[in-house]
Amino acid sequence: MLDRIVIPLDGSPTAESILPQVLRLAADGDEVVLVRAEPPVPSEAGALLLPAALAAAEQYLAGVQQRLREQGVRVRVVARAGAAADVVLEAVRESGAGMIAMATHGRSGAARLLLGSTAERILRESPVPMFLLRPFWSYELLPPGGTEKLPIRTLLLPVDGSGLALCAAPAASAFAKRFGAEIVILHVLQKGEDPTAVRGQLDDLGERFRIDGVGFRTALEHGDAAEAILSAARDHKADLIVLSTHGRSGISRLVVGSVTESVARKAQVPLLVVRGMGTPRRGGKPARKGATSE
Repeated sequence: MLDRIVIPLDGSPTAESILPQVLRLAADGDEVVLVRAEPPVPSEAGALLLPAALAAAEQYLAGVQQRLREQGVRVRVVARAGAAADVVLEAVRESGAGMIAMATHGRSGAARLLLGSTAERILRESPVPMFLLRPFWSYELLPPGGTEKLPIRTLLLPVDGSGLALCAAPAASAFAKRFGAEIVILHVLQKGEDPTAVRGQLDDLGERFRIDGVGFRTALEHGDAAEAILSAARDHKADLIVLSTHGRSGISRLVVGSVTESVARKAQVPLLVVRGMGTPRRGGKPARKGATSE
């Protein structure tokens, strides 16, 4: 899953806040694909301005590429004209990437984290998991050397018993095996649920992780799902929260009030978000060809 990672950039410090995580995630031989989209200029002069904009985008990406290469990371870059989500999703398909990693908002500066943003659309349509970082989440937690030095030791995997919510389990297992991490399987009890039956279900899921050679613990919480997940992340000192984009509610997209969005707005650690099976996959409009370099 992690052997090729697509990273959208727009030139802003916010978008670049994902870059230290690359050194945390990428192993020897993994490849990073840096992507920048340039929206077409809706004017008669657009055809003349766009080539210059793409050249500037290429130059910017080349600078980031050089910085990462100096850290031993394999990097290639893609600069294209088109809507950002279209360009990113096309790059994922073409490169065969197993994950997208990005900060939750960039050049738009939107006050809302996901609603209406490029990140929301990519989340709704991405065929691969997304590693999401809320910018500056770890300033008070930074060790010497920065976020790239933070180990990934504990993953929090909230589940609700539905098949859709369990779609995140394989991604959690892959991450845990990569980093030698332990998984905390969390269930937030709802009114009327039998704790004994739920523990049995969690143990059954844990058996899958045991077969994969991954350590696990189980935990039960009560109350509001999003707040319980955030509380458990703090209590168990989770380094990453692994979520499906939707579970028992059956909603087909992230909306205001969804558990995933609520957790993403407040989490102190990054999220790995997996789109649940059954969510409609809508192909984006193809981006116009631009410049690609190795």
